Amino acid sequence: MSVKLNRAVRGLVVAAVMGAGLIGATGSANAVGTTYTGQDPMATGCASDATTMESATVMSPIGGGAMGTIELRYSVSCHAAWARLTLNAPAGGTTCGTHCPAWGPNEYTAVIHRNTDGVEEKVTMSDGQTSVWTNMVDDGGVTSFAQSTIKITSNTSTATTASY
Repeated sequence: MSVKLNRAVRGLVVAAVMGAGLIGATGSANAVGTTYTGQDPMATGCASDATTMESATVMSPIGGGAMGTIELRYSVSCHAAWARLTLNAPAGGTTCGTHCPAWGPNEYTAVIHRNTDGVEEKVTMSDGQTSVWTNMVDDGGVTSFAQSTIKITSNTSTATTASY
């Protein structure tokens, strides 16, 4: 069975159990009609069963070295996806060498993009951080991808995961 088919089967099992009234709105599965779009995966508890479905290496726009990873995270119980950006060193001058701060402002962003309708959630990393995540998009029965954009002055690199 493919991963996507397994995901669909899990969703049908949860829907069947919920339809039978075995899991309530406060249980481990969503109540029918619950939306997580725009919500924090940590605050909602959706991160507790999250899995990295896809990932891509984030490359420096200066010199091309690996700077970190962008991940497409997915919660089976919440049927929601989000992007998580993790850098190998704190955001700011240290991620591309001591010469970066003199080059101007840097920007590190992560985006989750739902393919069916283009809904996105975006987060920008602050200097000194090594990890950030976006809010979620509902993803039951559809696909999404995660993307990171690193801008150092006028230099830009983008990393995109496969869709799941």
